[in-house]
Amino acid sequence: AKEEWPDMFGITPRAQQIGISGSVELVSLDGPFVTLRIEGRFWHKRRTVMGCVASLIGQQIPEVVEVEVEDPDMLEDFDREIDEATGEVVY
Repeated sequence: AKEEWPDMFGITPRAQQIGISGSVELVSLDGPFVTLRIEGRFWHKRRTVMGCVASLIGQQIPEVVEVEVEDPDMLEDFDREIDEATGEVVY
């Protein structure tokens, strides 16, 4: 996917200059089910990235019937601030 959409994943100088550092990793492949991990910052919304990667996987491996993310919070487009003392989300 990085070769298909280099700006999205921060592998071009232009994307790196503005802090694009996103990565998508394979967590598991269980028959026709794929689980991915999404980390870092992307040029596009994380749901868009997930859709593009799922589409690419489906094109390359037609037997795949479902592509999901390891943790639904990985699809959120903001960083959460955690209170170190309590472990609660403060932002």
